[in-house]
Amino acid sequence: QQERKELLKLTQNFPQGADMVALRVIRLLMDEKDVTAKKEVAAVAKYIYAKSGNTDVRFLIPILPVLTRTELKGNVLSQMIKLKEEVISISFKKILVRARERQAHPLRQHLPDDSVTPGDLIIYLHEITDFANASKAIRVALNYREVYTAEAVATILTQLAQLQPTPKLFMRTLLLCLQMHPNLVTLSCQRVLPQLISHRVWEDPILWAGFLKCVKEYHPQSFTAVMQLPDAAQISLLKQESSIVVPFVEYLQKQARTASISQRLVEFLREEVGKRKAKQ
Repeated sequence: QQERKELLKLTQNFPQGADMVALRVIRLLMDEKDVTAKKEVAAVAKYIYAKSGNTDVRFLIPILPVLTRTELKGNVLSQMIKLKEEVISISFKKILVRARERQAHPLRQHLPDDSVTPGDLIIYLHEITDFANASKAIRVALNYREVYTAEAVATILTQLAQLQPTPKLFMRTLLLCLQMHPNLVTLSCQRVLPQLISHRVWEDPILWAGFLKCVKEYHPQSFTAVMQLPDAAQISLLKQESSIVVPFVEYLQKQARTASISQRLVEFLREEVGKRKAKQ
């Protein structure tokens, strides 16, 4: 124990150019099973990170499993996702494996009570405004299928859809999740897309573009959501995605929903179908 404390003291005040050595010491000591040791190592890693002006996130990666939600979200996560993809993958694995440990063993003392959950990680990534790196990181995280099962992803998508304002990356994430878990299409069309409509998704160009893509790729299931749009948004959608006009008309006829749409939409559809017949 005394030797460890001396080693940590040296590590905490490592000379210039010895950062890789200090980092290796932290990694090795974090592998110890002793709870007290982990806390001492974490304290040193946090000190070094603070001494770097909160910029050298490398020293926090070995202690990710013991970071709290508050410590991880924001600056730390924003810096982490700028690293190489393989480093991001390793980092997320540390977080997610420990999250599973806590679920299996709630009394594990070295894990803080407010440790990051798989849902937290995805939500925090959606709060980052560095969209390119955040999108890459979301994809890396979701690839851990043993954690992000269809059931877990369904819960996370529902939580994300309820946020106001809706995160800019949400539609990109939704489309990715539907590719990975096709069995979530029905839930997304019946619950997630309507939630976005309640947030007036058509007023945000980025989200609206994703909404249109989702409707196009997953019709006719997605038409249940289209029916909940205001008629102006319905017409805008059908103008931009003209290939689904005929399938939409067929859906209305099959579902006997023609009486439930506005006269404005009826006229638009009649005109569009007429144009197509004239071309034949």
